[in-house]
Amino acid sequence: QLEQKLQKEGYKNVEVLNYGAHGKSLYWIAQQYFKEVGTIQPDLVIINSIRNTFFDQLQRWTPYTDIVSPQKAVFLKAHLFLTDYCLSYRFLRKFIEKAQYTGNIKRYLKEKRDIDKADAGQVNGIFPDFFNKTYPTALEDINLDAKKRGIRFMLVVEPVRCVEDIDGPSCMWKKVTDGVPMYYEVFRGSIKKVQDKHHDMIVLDPVDEMIELANQQGKKQTIFYDVVHLTPEGNTVFSNIIAARIIDEKLLPKHQ
Repeated sequence: QLEQKLQKEGYKNVEVLNYGAHGKSLYWIAQQYFKEVGTIQPDLVIINSIRNTFFDQLQRWTPYTDIVSPQKAVFLKAHLFLTDYCLSYRFLRKFIEKAQYTGNIKRYLKEKRDIDKADAGQVNGIFPDFFNKTYPTALEDINLDAKKRGIRFMLVVEPVRCVEDIDGPSCMWKKVTDGVPMYYEVFRGSIKKVQDKHHDMIVLDPVDEMIELANQQGKKQTIFYDVVHLTPEGNTVFSNIIAARIIDEKLLPKHQ
């Protein structure tokens, strides 16, 4: 849909490649970026990942240290090779990861109220290193690499919508009082850290706009399938918002 919209606006030879995959976090996305960017050589890279990145941290705690960026390529390729083909190395790595998880995450989630607090999005105190360092550093690495290659980089915040149920406002299966999950604000704070350092990183936050469009339709709104997923019509709205930003800021060349 994004490709068709841009072609109608005069970008005749544009090609949009969709690397989206179900349930993947920024960790997986960053791996794909550094693996594929040299081959594809795109003009623009668009990433959106908040929800699955949050749950990846909450459920598994991915340390992000083995993302094969150009700066770490030689060492990490050897590391991943040993992980794939050496059982003793793989066992040692799993042991270390388990110890890291126990020491850095599990100790914060001993009681049900702590888990509920994390689920509700009040996570800055539970995962301070992730939101203050790991997440923004991963974005920064992609942005700097893209800039070095002459590629524009856009980060898009994922749309989400709360709805009224019989018990009151419901969002992400937890009861909250505002329009979006509270952990979105923690992610926005992390994103701002990168923006403050790198003003060339483009950030598109369509959440409020898409909630407003859905609210204007009333109870029979057709944009959100549920509180976190879009309908086909919602995907059209989403792609149109992205296309408008690309066109307004001339982020792609108009090849004749």
